[in-house]
Amino acid sequence: MDLRTLKKDERIGIYGTGKNAKRVLETLQQQNVIGFISEHTESAYFAGKRIYQIGEIVKKVDSIIIAAMPKSAVIIYNRIINSIPSGVTLYDMSGRCLNGIDSHFDESYWDTSYLKLLSAIKTHETIIIDIFASLLAGSFYKKEDVWALIEKELVNDGLSIPFCEWRTCIEKMLIDRGNDGDIDAIYQSLEKEYAVSLEVVSACKAKEEEIFSKCFCPRKKILEAISYAKSNKKRIVFVSNAYFSRPCVINLLKNLDLDLYDELYILSEIPIEKNKNEKYKYIINKEGYKSLLIHSNATLSVRSDSFFVMSVQEMLEISSLVFLVEKTRNYTDRMVLGYIIARIYNDPFVLNATSGKYIFSSAKVFGYTCVAPIVLCYVIWIIEQVREKDTAVLFASRDGYFLKKVYDFFGKKISLPTSIYFYTSRMAATISSLNTVHDIEKLCSKASDYAKFNLQAYVEYRFGIKCSNLPDCSVGSILKKYGQQKMLSMILKHKEEIFVNSAMQRENYLAYIEALKLNGFDKLILVDLVTQGTTYNALIKFWRTDLYLFALALHGKIKTNTKAQACLANLADDDMRRYLFLMLELCLSSREGQLQKIERDKKLKFVPASEYDGELLSSIQDGISEMLRALDKLGVDFLACPLSKEFAMATLSTIFWKNSYFKKALVDRFTLFDFDTRYNSLEYAGCEIID
Repeated sequence: MDLRTLKKDERIGIYGTGKNAKRVLETLQQQNVIGFISEHTESAYFAGKRIYQIGEIVKKVDSIIIAAMPKSAVIIYNRIINSIPSGVTLYDMSGRCLNGIDSHFDESYWDTSYLKLLSAIKTHETIIIDIFASLLAGSFYKKEDVWALIEKELVNDGLSIPFCEWRTCIEKMLIDRGNDGDIDAIYQSLEKEYAVSLEVVSACKAKEEEIFSKCFCPRKKILEAISYAKSNKKRIVFVSNAYFSRPCVINLLKNLDLDLYDELYILSEIPIEKNKNEKYKYIINKEGYKSLLIHSNATLSVRSDSFFVMSVQEMLEISSLVFLVEKTRNYTDRMVLGYIIARIYNDPFVLNATSGKYIFSSAKVFGYTCVAPIVLCYVIWIIEQVREKDTAVLFASRDGYFLKKVYDFFGKKISLPTSIYFYTSRMAATISSLNTVHDIEKLCSKASDYAKFNLQAYVEYRFGIKCSNLPDCSVGSILKKYGQQKMLSMILKHKEEIFVNSAMQRENYLAYIEALKLNGFDKLILVDLVTQGTTYNALIKFWRTDLYLFALALHGKIKTNTKAQACLANLADDDMRRYLFLMLELCLSSREGQLQKIERDKKLKFVPASEYDGELLSSIQDGISEMLRALDKLGVDFLACPLSKEFAMATLSTIFWKNSYFKKALVDRFTLFDFDTRYNSLEYAGCEIID
């Protein structure tokens, strides 16, 4: 379809702010172009039209034209489709309608494999391997974000300059001149363009090489291929296709235990003032015609045997998780995204069997990919709310276990209010709060939720007393046969026992609270995950203190107010996100069981057999901790630039069936049994399971 045939009253958005976008605008002079779309620009206008973020413009347009070449347009389509409502049509520059296409299944790269790589290695004498992108994965999505980290480090060192802006401009200038440049040429240009001293230039250059050297990790499948080649007596040649100096590259390889090469070439040292194709030809000619080049440059043309492996960034662009890119809002989001893809796409062939979908089989990988961003987002939100002095932050036991660990991690960096691991549960708090017939009636009104419980077990679980004279049958059968009022009358016969037990448990609970010495704090905040407020309301009923509630999300009757606040939202009972959040309770819990009650000597008693899978918890939480420590060591400042809620929720939604697969063995580990009821939070969340 010719774009000029679009109706004149059709409201159109153009995705992009480059030459192609301007060309599309010129084509549509007779149409109603509302504006341009860009997620990563600080400008307000382009070519006389306003620039919008995609979330803004989809409410104002009928169609969006992606101003990019056909393959790139498909990549962008997959990246943004989750943000596009059903009534908006997407086109590429040629006028092809993109709605409904599934490009993840027609990528030629899916035909390659690790076995084909080994087969190619076997038939050659010399194996030439690009270091950057082929052998090493960069733990970043955009190098501009690393430059932003460098600028922050320079400021910390007392050098306040707009390094990221300068470095971006120099990069663009050299590319426009057809010269990628080595690091010396880059900094000579920076010195000349911005009239900075040699001392500043040296400091910036050293800092760039220092920070970037921390941003790479080896690709294990390529290392295995090198080991295979060496065992078959092949000559190993490394090529640095980046701008770093030889000493920097050698140190990087040494620090990663990768000094496995017989020869090392630095492209910028090769005395040929032409494009990279010619420099690679020079290396191949020198090494001999029986050479195999393993590279990650799709445009490379060297007329020699070569094997293409995608960079982790390119793999993201053709994967089902590409939508995460459009959900990033700042450099912290993108650094977290870079960390994730450097690990889940570390194997260049990991997506090939599924044509673009990642298969989750490791709890640790699940931890840093799906869970870590929402945890960091929530904890930073808590920190932003509790800067007042004389505040105690009470992390509810079990669900708040790992949240407290992350909070305390940041507490070592800045002064934060006291954190306390506070033993509580819905069961323990509710039983301690019972002192009227109305309280018993209120609990019984939800008896149908416990239909499979034996009635005697139900009374012990909900009211804390043993009643052997009650009918030995299920709650459901009692409700069906006699009705709720009759069952209530059975329980009310034991009201005095209930009140005596409640008073005793209440006394023990208050003694436990007294021992925490909380009276010296002006403000007490209970931190929970996803809650209806049952535990919170029961605590304030018998504790009679001015207690505040922080939650990741609230649902049920409790809503945000001056005392109860939610990081994300109030959830309806049919909101799919509720299942995602409930799954988080298992991921972030302690190994210990559910608190049943606090006994007279302040000894804690837990519900028998209510422990979670300790190994699963450790693996998930280790994955989160490793990511946090690695990015912190790199210099990512989560406090100064917090993760966005949009990106955090997007990473959590990678669980959904359309975005990934889950190995059945991993999913099964999330299975819990609540008496006779089987419950699996990952299945409820909507993951797709494969054997």
